[in-house]
Amino acid sequence: MTKDKETLSKNALKKLIKLERKKEYSYGVMAKLENREVSDLFCSESTPFICIANAGSGAMGSVPFNVLCEVMARFEGYLEAKQSAYGRPYTFVRFLDANCAKIVKEKFHLKTTEYFEGKILFVEYVEQNKSPFVNSPGLKERQVPGLLFIEDYISEEEEEFMLKEIDGLSDWKYVNKRFVQHYGFAFDYKTKHVGDSSMTNSLTFPGFMQTFLDKMSTDLPDLPVCDQVTISKYPRGSGITSHVDTHSAFDTAIYILSLKSSVVMDFKNLLSNDVVSIELPRRSLAVMTQESRYAWEHAIKERKTDLLPNGKVFERDDRISLTCRRILPDFICRCAWPQYCDRHVSTITSES
Repeated sequence: MTKDKETLSKNALKKLIKLERKKEYSYGVMAKLENREVSDLFCSESTPFICIANAGSGAMGSVPFNVLCEVMARFEGYLEAKQSAYGRPYTFVRFLDANCAKIVKEKFHLKTTEYFEGKILFVEYVEQNKSPFVNSPGLKERQVPGLLFIEDYISEEEEEFMLKEIDGLSDWKYVNKRFVQHYGFAFDYKTKHVGDSSMTNSLTFPGFMQTFLDKMSTDLPDLPVCDQVTISKYPRGSGITSHVDTHSAFDTAIYILSLKSSVVMDFKNLLSNDVVSIELPRRSLAVMTQESRYAWEHAIKERKTDLLPNGKVFERDDRISLTCRRILPDFICRCAWPQYCDRHVSTITSES
C-alpha cells in the first residue's frame, strides 16, 4: 500500500508540474501580446474584471470564445466578455461587482469542473485599465466619423419581398468568392472603379430595386441619388478585402443594405491604422459619408462566426447586400482628403 501511495503521489506531482508549465506558457503568450510583464498583467485583490488566460481563439486546447460566453452567462452578475483583439487565446470578462467575479474565479481557477469537458482554466483578477473595458465604450462612441446607420431600415415583409425578387434573378457572375449582379453601371473589383458596360446586367433597375432607391431618396434627401447598384450573394464564411471605393469614380455616399444575415464590418483608419468593428444587422442600412467614405478602408473577414462589441458571438448565414452608389460624371473627386485621392480637383487645377 505504501508503494501504491508513493506512485500515486508521483503521478499527481507530474500532473501538477505539467499544469504549472501550461499556465506559465499561457501567461507568457498573453504578456507578449499585451506588451506587458507577467507581473504587471494581474492583480491580487478581487475586482469585477477577470482574465481567463487559456480561453479564446487560436490556441491548441483552449476553450473557444463562444463556449466560454455561454457558460459565463449562467453566473450571476455576468455582463460581457471581450478579447483585446480578435483571435487572441485569452478573454477578459466583466461582472457586476467583485463578489460575482470572485465566485467565478474560485469555481474555475486551476480546477476541473463539469464545464468545458473537464479542461482546467487559468483565471486571474485584472484592473479595469488593463482590460478592454476601459470606459466601456458603447457602440455609438465607437462609430466611424461620417458613418450613418439605420437599424431596421426595411421591414421583415419588405425584406421577404426583396429576397424573393432577387431569388428570381438570373445570370449571376462569380467574383471573389461571391455571386454578383450590376445595374445601371458595373463595379470593377480589381480597380474599385466603374466597370466596363459588358459587366452590367441591365442599364435599368428592376421594379423592387427602383422602389428601394426611391425610398432612400425620400428619406435621405441631402445625399446623392444613386445610379449604380451591385447585388452581392455572400456564401456563409465569405468576405471582402479591405479597400476604399475609388474617390474619382463615385460620389460622396456609399449605401449598404444587409439582407438575410447580420455581419461585422471592419473599418480601418488610413492615417492611424486603427480598426473599428461595426455590426451591420439584418435589414439595416449603412451609409459611408465624409471621413468614413474617403479616409477609412472597409472589409469583411472570411469567417463563419462574428464577435460583437458586447462580447457575444453569432453564427453567420448566407448574406445578400445591395451596395448603391452614384457615378461622378467627370471622374474628378472634390473631397477633403486629397492625400488619399486618386484624382483630386486640386491636382487637375494645378496641371491645367
